[in-house]
Amino acid sequence: MKRNGKIELMRFFFSLSVLLMHINSDVWGGKKFIGGLTLFHHGNFGVEFFFVTGGLLMAKSIRSQLDREAQEGGTRWDRLGEDTLHFLWRKVKPLLPYHLTFQLIMAVLFVATKPENMPWALIDRLPGLFFLNRTGMLDGTLIGVEWYISSMLLSMAILYPLCKRSYSNFTHLIAPLIALALLGYMYTTRHSLFGASSINGLTYHCNYRAMAETCLGAACYEASQALTRRSYSRMGRFWLTVLEDGCYLCAALFILLPISSIYGFYALLLLCVAVTITFSGQSLSAVNPLYRGRLCAFLGAISLPVYLFQSVPRFAVKHFVSISRPRNQALIELFATLVGAAAFYLMVNTVKTARQKSGLQKEGQK
Repeated sequence: MKRNGKIELMRFFFSLSVLLMHINSDVWGGKKFIGGLTLFHHGNFGVEFFFVTGGLLMAKSIRSQLDREAQEGGTRWDRLGEDTLHFLWRKVKPLLPYHLTFQLIMAVLFVATKPENMPWALIDRLPGLFFLNRTGMLDGTLIGVEWYISSMLLSMAILYPLCKRSYSNFTHLIAPLIALALLGYMYTTRHSLFGASSINGLTYHCNYRAMAETCLGAACYEASQALTRRSYSRMGRFWLTVLEDGCYLCAALFILLPISSIYGFYALLLLCVAVTITFSGQSLSAVNPLYRGRLCAFLGAISLPVYLFQSVPRFAVKHFVSISRPRNQALIELFATLVGAAAFYLMVNTVKTARQKSGLQKEGQK
């Protein structure tokens, strides 16, 4: 499947924003300013992009599957639970090479720093190995940033069958209403989208966040298809591009500016507008050669390993490296994360390509 170059570039930017926010927190306590701008003080807003695009791609997958099943004789609704599990497995499978490797590395580092607490300290963190750390009952994990994956899987396990069972009603009405209700609840109770480890009523605050934004993404997919079906002049596509880039710029400014997190709700809605336009393919970004090159594809490909791997160098630097200057610590954490993530991606991709070639050779021999 051909990927959208601009979405890939945005994936890397938002993944990097999360990393830089954590580095800022590690080194300067989240208070580093450069020329009046914070060093990605609201970098955790990058996760909103992942939730929204995840919901959009979920709706796209369901729409394609429904169309295919209609051609093959109709959908078997008695297999809805099985279809949901298959979808979740397709989401998890690409994560496993990174997830399992980084979990193992973190386990070794954890044992090296706290041998007196073994084995119970590791046992307490086993839920994270199975992405269960945001269920509420089991919250231990070795890689803290994986809360996002746990919340995403929980929300999709609920939303996928609802979306498939009544696709049009869900994407046009139910999903937007769920999103508005949950966003309103988060606004009135916490005045913020953020809070990955805090409980808000029945469950973690971040689970409402995942559910609401996955719903927004599903609605965005149908909105993008409505845009795709329309015909625009060159000037119309120009103004769509201005709106698209302006919304991305507002999201970036929210990440950088030292303003209240309450404005994250507005930034989220603008981000949804931008993502909708980008996926529609109607803006000039769709034909911009900048987004069609290998660089955007590569940056998008390493965004996941960058997001997941950051826990390793940050933990290692904190416990094993003595650095006197904060700036040097920040640069080491940043450089080690980017290089390590790129190296792991290349290794995983090499193994995957070799297996595919081996499979094709075996098929040819038959």
